[in-house]
Amino acid sequence: MRTNKNYTAETVLELTKDFPLEPMFTRVIVTLNQIVQDGELVLASNALDEEQFVVSVGGTAQVKPGQKILLDLTKLTKKIPDPTNTHTTIDSIFIETLTVDEVVYGIIYDNQIKCKFTK
Repeated sequence: MRTNKNYTAETVLELTKDFPLEPMFTRVIVTLNQIVQDGELVLASNALDEEQFVVSVGGTAQVKPGQKILLDLTKLTKKIPDPTNTHTTIDSIFIETLTVDEVVYGIIYDNQIKCKFTK
């Protein structure tokens, strides 16, 4: 069964030591942490948190494994047809996913990262 998992800085550092995949060129494998409010996971909206952690990077990516980043959600958004109204569209976040040890991760290009944390 594939699962999502919310990672912390400490758990990501452990994960990066033995992560079995390295993306090509400017691709970056990231966590898919969901938004947490008041200690509770926000499941109703299935909202992807803008803050994520880098798990693995390609050889020319501009970030490092274990680094905290902000995703550029605008670049990850696509318009899809509204299933309830054929005349409108809905903005939906699209991230290509991959599964490692039954945990789902995202794989993006480094230009889809808005910025990286330095501290």
